[in-house]
Amino acid sequence: MSTDTQQQTDRTALYEVLDDFDTAMLTTFTADGTPHGRPMHVAQRDGDTLWFVTGIDSGKVREIASGDPAVLTFQSSDTWVAATGEVEISHDRSKVDELWSPVMKAWFPEGPEDPGVVVVRVDLVSAEYWATTGTDKVSFAFGVARSILTGTPIDSDDEGEHGEVRL
Repeated sequence: MSTDTQQQTDRTALYEVLDDFDTAMLTTFTADGTPHGRPMHVAQRDGDTLWFVTGIDSGKVREIASGDPAVLTFQSSDTWVAATGEVEISHDRSKVDELWSPVMKAWFPEGPEDPGVVVVRVDLVSAEYWATTGTDKVSFAFGVARSILTGTPIDSDDEGEHGEVRL
């Protein structure tokens, strides 16, 4: 398989994995370079772009203004993603309206018209994913057992699906 074909396959697999998550840990960096992570609801994914809704007065908005990239991590019991991306804040009211959901009223009682509601856009630059689902779990369990019994490291083929994507 050519490198381009493998990249497209990995990109498609990444999108499938990402679409299973509704929450990400969004990590930005403080002025002194300290990482600061917090869970964020993924409001939408458009190709390589993830969208979030937040308040203009939040610490993450100040940290994003520094221009540093963001780190996104996702985890379930059998799937993991680590990604980096270029991040920016947008005051686009039409995008706020598009992403708005009734649950957001808990944070923004005035609704999407609240001028303090902004969107966070993360354009992914790179991502790495790992997934062990279905038969992968069985293969993984047998691989672990075989490794323990033989005293040899587990074969990476037994660890499930893995891909690295440069976007």
